Amino acid sequence: MTDANTVNHLFSLAITAENAAEAMYLVLAQRFSSYVEVAQFWREMAHAETLHARVLERMRTRLDSAVLNSPVDAKVLRQAQEALRHEVVAAAGAVTDLEDAYQLAHEIENSEINTVFEFLVTSFPENPATGEFLREQLQIHARKLITAFPVPYGDITARRAALPVDRF
Repeated sequence: MTDANTVNHLFSLAITAENAAEAMYLVLAQRFSSYVEVAQFWREMAHAETLHARVLERMRTRLDSAVLNSPVDAKVLRQAQEALRHEVVAAAGAVTDLEDAYQLAHEIENSEINTVFEFLVTSFPENPATGEFLREQLQIHARKLITAFPVPYGDITARRAALPVDRF
């Protein structure tokens, strides 16, 4: 077994994916900075991704080396690798309007990134209550696109009309 098939490697991939999602949201915040509410929303989403990465880092540091060096489920490992194949930061730089950004965010929030995060917090929680709490927080975070997106941009027409600052 190589290090690439271990729990430790899975944590590394998941942390990298969370950091990439954070960077993507920060790019969106910058690109839509002329829409104050939208930029703030993207910054809040980025902050949540930062917290996800920190949770995973903390969980990993609390695991003993036997667990970290143990084999990981091949399906979950493939999901983590797939999450990293999607160049989310480049995709954020290429969006042409707020609707594209909104759809990109939906893709990320419903992607393998969250599946792997959920697997890790369920499989290696500090305690069962913490694992359940983190799963709930992840679901709340993913639903924010639907429940907390700035109201003036709640429909596709308004999002199509909102152009990034570098498109004016």
